[in-house]
Amino acid sequence: MKRKPISVLSMLLACMLLITGCASQPASSTSGTSSKGDSSISSSESPADDVSSDTDSSQDGASSSAESEAADSSPYHPDAGSSGTGSGTNGGGNKVTSTNYRPVDDPNVVVPAGAKSTQKWVAIDIVLTAGKEYANPYLDQAIHCEFKGPQGQKMTIPGFWDGGKKWVIRFAPPVVGKWSYQVKAADTADAGLHQVSGDLYCTKYTGNLDVYKHGFLRVSNDKRGMTYRDGTPFFWLADTHWMGLSHREPLNNSNSKEFSSMFKGMVDVRAKQGYTAYQMNFFLSESGDNGYINGEPATWNEGGRVWTDNKKWESPNTKFFSNCDERIQYVAKNGLVSALGLDWGPYAYSDYTVSAYKAIARYIVARYSAYPIIWNTCGEARMNSPYWAEVARYIDKIDPYQHPTTLHSGVETTDFGYKSDEYRGEDWFDFVMLQTGHVKSLTFDILNSWKNKYNRTATLPFLEGEACYEGIAKVPKNLTRKMAYTSIMCGSFGYSYGAEGIWNAIWDENDTFQLWGAKPIPWYKAIDGENGAQMKYLKQIFTSVPWWELKPYNSIISWYKQPGTASDPLLKSNSDRTSIMIYYPIQEKPISYDFIGTISRLNPKHTYDAKWVNPRDGKTTTAAAKFKPNSDGEWKTPAPPSNTEDWVLLINDRVRSNMKNAKIIAASYENGSYPYVTGEAELPEIKGA
Repeated sequence: MKRKPISVLSMLLACMLLITGCASQPASSTSGTSSKGDSSISSSESPADDVSSDTDSSQDGASSSAESEAADSSPYHPDAGSSGTGSGTNGGGNKVTSTNYRPVDDPNVVVPAGAKSTQKWVAIDIVLTAGKEYANPYLDQAIHCEFKGPQGQKMTIPGFWDGGKKWVIRFAPPVVGKWSYQVKAADTADAGLHQVSGDLYCTKYTGNLDVYKHGFLRVSNDKRGMTYRDGTPFFWLADTHWMGLSHREPLNNSNSKEFSSMFKGMVDVRAKQGYTAYQMNFFLSESGDNGYINGEPATWNEGGRVWTDNKKWESPNTKFFSNCDERIQYVAKNGLVSALGLDWGPYAYSDYTVSAYKAIARYIVARYSAYPIIWNTCGEARMNSPYWAEVARYIDKIDPYQHPTTLHSGVETTDFGYKSDEYRGEDWFDFVMLQTGHVKSLTFDILNSWKNKYNRTATLPFLEGEACYEGIAKVPKNLTRKMAYTSIMCGSFGYSYGAEGIWNAIWDENDTFQLWGAKPIPWYKAIDGENGAQMKYLKQIFTSVPWWELKPYNSIISWYKQPGTASDPLLKSNSDRTSIMIYYPIQEKPISYDFIGTISRLNPKHTYDAKWVNPRDGKTTTAAAKFKPNSDGEWKTPAPPSNTEDWVLLINDRVRSNMKNAKIIAASYENGSYPYVTGEAELPEIKGA
């Protein structure tokens, strides 16, 4: 049923804009006065609870930070402060710029006895108690907190109501040292909330999770991918759990003997396989792909429905969101990034007002921005209306940590969705999240779509965010893997895997919810999908080389024979050809071509190694050892081990492969290219890196 705009809500939004400044006014410094009212602080994620994973972290040691953001004039930017030297935005979605930063060890901070503390990038809750009851706290009150860091950094953090008289400021300090804070409330007469102040201490992170060792995500300086906040490259490998915040993936229940929790069990599996992201949606409209069961909206979990009964868009159910807290915290504790969507576009419009979505967006930003996340904003957004873009702009405006923001597209070849890069050039639109769809084969249209996304003049990172879920709609068995490798070879900075039975959270063989397969595939079987497990090898293969340097570079190879199909081999290389990767896709039909080619522009003075990697099991075999190109810098590639399966050929310059000083890799990322070397000697250390 179509809802009328809520006049009270509109008034509140106006009030919040005045109170918080909504990134238009710098936050004032804190007073340092003693706290007023009932306030306490608790860590929402204890470093001691970190769950170690088997994720491949080969890039960690080889790609230390070589970049940092400049300070931003926005009070919402983590590095904002009077001492800053650069602007926080430069268009096209790249919100941060490089400075003369070099990585330094975080200082040891002594926490005074009894003082409040957390570790760098680890969320902590400042819990407040309102001084009075509000008829509707969500609409009648609003708070934010102004933080001042050890080097003068200023951050403004929105707070959220958490039931009864409880209010929370959730904060993840990005800098080690002492932080002071002061809370401000729209209702200035509430002494339990307004002008409450205090200090907290941030110590260096001591765990082993990259999301905290290196900080939250941002767009890389070359706008081709993502890095952690300190500049360490981030490889995107996501699992798609659109229903992951709802009852369809129970947090505290399971029908499998192997897992006590459906939700946690699947997170555990993906963490061990090296996945780095988890795609989920709140389905705030309680409709659409989250469905209705027995006449009741399916957007609920162990905490109940999204909205308090009979108060849809007017009063969020804090117990529902507390349950979401546990889920998102668990994802983070396993080292994965949560990709969060507010709703599903095609179904939300019948129950939609921009002001209502902005209000709940502020609530969600306040509640979840202190965790390692990105904003997916909306699934299959229909952008023939400006609504979702307006909501995304608002999220980007108030997000204190400036997490990457995008929109999940519909299939571009239909009238179902929007063009995935429609908002290219707008600052909030940080990367393209493409949905190719669940096709039966790889075509030139798909191949050219990926290439065009990469080759656009207005550069943005692009990600294949939904293509050929395993087991869905009679997709051929190995097409999921083929689409993953091919999209990355065309420039996608990673891949979002999905599977029938997981994206729709199928409970058992009798569950036909949103069924797109021939028969239901229960989640506990789908989690063991062959292609899903093979994504582990995909990540291992790419992260075994400086993948962030590799770009589509097919001009340096000529093939003796090739059928000229969309399944022809694809090559990526860095600018000086010290690392080369060739992917040989599975052919649509068995063919007789051996795909022998000649690579050019190699260094004739250098020695190289080549090895075959099997994408199906990750095993390697030597293709050629210690070979040199001819005097023209050319080398003839061997035929793949078979022409009926897919293969990866890795070619590495031994000068680079044997070097002991990994700092050169970080420098290569900062400088945009690897320094050309003419001899076999070990590369020298870069001073100051």
